[in-house]
Amino acid sequence: MGFRPISTYPISDLRADTFFLQETGTAFFLPGLLSDVSDVQAQAWRRMIIAADINVLPSPSIHFYAATNWFISRSTDVPANTEFVGALDAALRFDRSIEGGQNGYSGFSDNVSELTLINADGIYDSFAGALSVNGQPIKVSIGQTDDSGLVVAPYAMFAQVATFVGERYRVSRQALTIEMRDNSLPVVTETTQNNVYGGSGELDGPDALAGKRKPFLDGVVFNVTPTLVIPGELLYQLNDGALTSIDSVKDGGAALTLFQDYANVAALRAAGAALSIPRGFYGTSISDGYFLLGGAPAKQITADATGTHLKTADIITAILATVAGGPSLDTASFTRVNSIQPATVGYFLDSNATETCAETLTKLMTGIGGWWGIMPVGTLIIDVFTVPSSTQVLAFYNTQGGDMLDIDRTALPQSVDPPPHRRRVIYQRNYTVMTDIVGSVIETYPALADALRGPYQLATTSDARSNAVLAKYPSAPDPDPIESYFANQGDAQTEANRIFDLYSQGFSAFRFTLKNQVFVHQIGQVVNVTDSRLGLSGGKYLRLVSLSDDCATMQTEAIGFG
Repeated sequence: MGFRPISTYPISDLRADTFFLQETGTAFFLPGLLSDVSDVQAQAWRRMIIAADINVLPSPSIHFYAATNWFISRSTDVPANTEFVGALDAALRFDRSIEGGQNGYSGFSDNVSELTLINADGIYDSFAGALSVNGQPIKVSIGQTDDSGLVVAPYAMFAQVATFVGERYRVSRQALTIEMRDNSLPVVTETTQNNVYGGSGELDGPDALAGKRKPFLDGVVFNVTPTLVIPGELLYQLNDGALTSIDSVKDGGAALTLFQDYANVAALRAAGAALSIPRGFYGTSISDGYFLLGGAPAKQITADATGTHLKTADIITAILATVAGGPSLDTASFTRVNSIQPATVGYFLDSNATETCAETLTKLMTGIGGWWGIMPVGTLIIDVFTVPSSTQVLAFYNTQGGDMLDIDRTALPQSVDPPPHRRRVIYQRNYTVMTDIVGSVIETYPALADALRGPYQLATTSDARSNAVLAKYPSAPDPDPIESYFANQGDAQTEANRIFDLYSQGFSAFRFTLKNQVFVHQIGQVVNVTDSRLGLSGGKYLRLVSLSDDCATMQTEAIGFG
């Protein structure tokens, strides 16, 4: 790499057509870093320089700066008049993928990378054991030089292309290597249920609940087991917070009668202490997530309830709002998911659960055929995997002088190749499977009794569709039901048909390499590719499912589905 100094001159000395920022209205946008890629045009990084701003402990105010070539920032930059040591190895690679989910392409996109600084003359030897990068932000930016490579644009015009969080580093005679990941760590480590019972009595719960988590409920849920918080008062908690409604309280499957709702849990408890709530009835405090029985139950107590959010994206937004230090949200993607999948879902975690926010997000997004992940710039994005649309920004051609170096077919995920001949989707999850049901329920409401005995209801694609796939793929699998959280049959049926159609139309996966496109593209983006072979002569729309950006070669290896 070398430490050859690069001069810094006024930006007017640079060729205007080399700028990597483009003006749209009054704002500047960086290609590839917007969720709505239709707002930008394709631009390639050319004559680039990579810079890193690395925080270290014990003091978070300590920064050190490195770049692929030595330069000094200008007095108008932030930081001003600062040396960027030319020790940064350009071999920065950033990998993202949504391959391998239960539905084919779904779940969670994890991003892991390494950053290497050349330890020439032992300039980083003193780091060993003295400093820490754990949990500290590491920002990677790309700037522009002129055609000669000797003139560097102001650091203020560098574009931040990735934000990482340091995990650990190792120092050798040759290099300082920093292991990094995206900033999903708070989402990965924090639990969906923030608060625990202390076991000190009253609303803090009895000693038996000490250390257990307060229940989480959102959306529309069926037959959940509440937490008995004050046994002597028959006070139960359904959610650690407000609900929209408590739709039913059942004793052995038999519905009790609502007496009334109270303004808060204190008023509810006062009514119970005054014996105001008759036996066979229950009172609620919807604003606090509790209910109280008017008399001792005969069998198991369960409830149906509705939380304050109904759609998947809105439930996830509420969960992430409780994550301290979590990533910012790509709000456009949440709006888009609400539009694509507006179905009512329901999710419940009882006091024995220890699920992390990341696990909950993965389950909810997989349940609607979607995924979540962290964009290179550190923003959390969600999306539903759909058929590639005919609206795209970027087109690539595998021709001489084109941006695409090569293309070939690659394998589809095993879960969809050959395509399943049937799709089944879960709805109306029964969170408490029951065996001891009141006889009157079995006799009078046999459908309810059956629902209480089973773990869930199923929507399924038709036999006719199944037979059509089996005629072409005799060994087509019949996979397990998709772990979804739909409240209603119609929505589950729509999703079963959608997922079936998505993977039974003969789509393929293509692996291709793009030059000068690092950090320009995002998972889920649609591109159009053209090649003289592989049935691509007329161009084909592909949805990106895997990306590997390699700054050393300035190439991006991509996999697209379509």
